[in-house]
Amino acid sequence: MAKFSFGLSGFLVWTIYTTKLIYKKKYKIVFFVPLLVFLIIFFPFLYWKFLNLGGNLFNYIFSPFPLHLPGYETFLNHNKGSQEIPFPNFLFFTTPSRATEFLGLNTLLFIFVLINFYKDKKIFIIFLIISIFVLISNVYASPSARYYLDPMLWSILAISFLKEIKIKKIFEYLFYPQIFLVILILLYSNYQFLPGAFFEKNYLKVKNNYAYMFSGINWVNKNIPENTNVIIINRPIANFKNFAVSGGFNYFTNSKEANYYKKLIKKYDIDYLVFLGNTPDLMHLKNCVGEIYKQKKNVGFHATRNPFNKGSHYNAYIFNFESNKLGNC
Repeated sequence: MAKFSFGLSGFLVWTIYTTKLIYKKKYKIVFFVPLLVFLIIFFPFLYWKFLNLGGNLFNYIFSPFPLHLPGYETFLNHNKGSQEIPFPNFLFFTTPSRATEFLGLNTLLFIFVLINFYKDKKIFIIFLIISIFVLISNVYASPSARYYLDPMLWSILAISFLKEIKIKKIFEYLFYPQIFLVILILLYSNYQFLPGAFFEKNYLKVKNNYAYMFSGINWVNKNIPENTNVIIINRPIANFKNFAVSGGFNYFTNSKEANYYKKLIKKYDIDYLVFLGNTPDLMHLKNCVGEIYKQKKNVGFHATRNPFNKGSHYNAYIFNFESNKLGNC
């Protein structure tokens, strides 16, 4: 949903600019430029979704998902659901494991705009944009710290309009420690990740240590037979060596809705089902599998890029899949 924040930011800036154009009576620009942008950039993608996913073309303007398909309402609510660090908690430091997920001193920028919005018309407009952004993002999305990159830049712009030089100097000194800390984090990240860009051995080491469930999928790639059709329930499906069918629908459908996707995947004649986790939870496909083909305990750990947020170990399972049961399992 991070793309939602980009779209929202663009829409708010466009609204302010359009208002100014209307005030200047430049109606042709107001009409033709947005229409041209819509037809060249936005419409082709909408039409592609309409052709491939069906539904109502008009609905795709307001929703990124094909809500007419089973489970997508649940998937949309999942994306809009509460973050682990909800607003406004991520404005401040929480724990070392979430050290990269809060705004820190940048919060002061918003507060400063809040208490100074009446001093300049430009600052008031920026304050209005930020307020609308916060309201809409909390109603229609699940905002996290990264959502507020644009409002942070707007706040810096607002402060630049102030004439009090001393206040600007205070902000400079306040931010020096945070800038130094960010530089340290970037240096650490380069030290950990950059070697993976040069040699395959280092690349695999970095991926195993920091990429989510890469170790499990890497083990599956080495142990599953060639030229077979596979369905993977877990998220990191892109790391599989060949094409694989996603079993992600299991998380967002009930048993009745799942039948729609079972009919779709039947044409792939699936040979194996892959599950990564502590205990197999195959959900709507639990009666579609036979015996375990291969498994490995503690195949990896729940890797993250944050060194303070290392997860527990998990197992890898490859099940024989019985496609002939898809209609009844």
